[in-house]
Amino acid sequence: LAVASSLAGCGSGSRSASSNVTKSPPRVAQPALKPGASETSPVAPLSRRSAPVSIKVASTARTSGEFIGRRYTCGGANISPPVTWKNVPSDAKEVLVFVKTVGFAGSALNWAVAGLSPSLHGLAAGKLPSGAIVGRNSYGRDAYSVCPGQGPAGVSIGVIALPRVISVHQGFAASTVTSALSEPGARQGRLLM
Repeated sequence: LAVASSLAGCGSGSRSASSNVTKSPPRVAQPALKPGASETSPVAPLSRRSAPVSIKVASTARTSGEFIGRRYTCGGANISPPVTWKNVPSDAKEVLVFVKTVGFAGSALNWAVAGLSPSLHGLAAGKLPSGAIVGRNSYGRDAYSVCPGQGPAGVSIGVIALPRVISVHQGFAASTVTSALSEPGARQGRLLM
């Protein structure tokens, strides 16, 4: 009973500094998040009691209206946004970053980066560290590009920490890493705009 009551009290009523969203007690189904909220969903928790701490993702690319800044779209400079993260597990071997857009017309992969060191805490706007490997986006390019189509679209920045190094090359297809994302020990977090 002591363990059950200590677990029941964990995480309720706290506020996240990066998302300004009040956390609620764990639920079986995840509720939809407001645009701009930092979504933290573990990849494959073994049980409710052992659910891992997820990666917290933030970016100054988000405007005060919770939109991605024009500079980070094809309507501006179309450079990759600055992104920071914390809570990468100490046993992580590699970090990946993905940017996706989702709108009424469907979704697009705008950027996929592998080969990032787990000792990194973020990426500067328009820059990648040595050793970073860029995958192929939905536009057939090994580059970053966010060009929202007609109507509103949500932009998601995902950061994933893996317990092993994956073997990919420049221009990798994002589908080649999906099996690694469900491995025990993989952790992720997302920021929605």
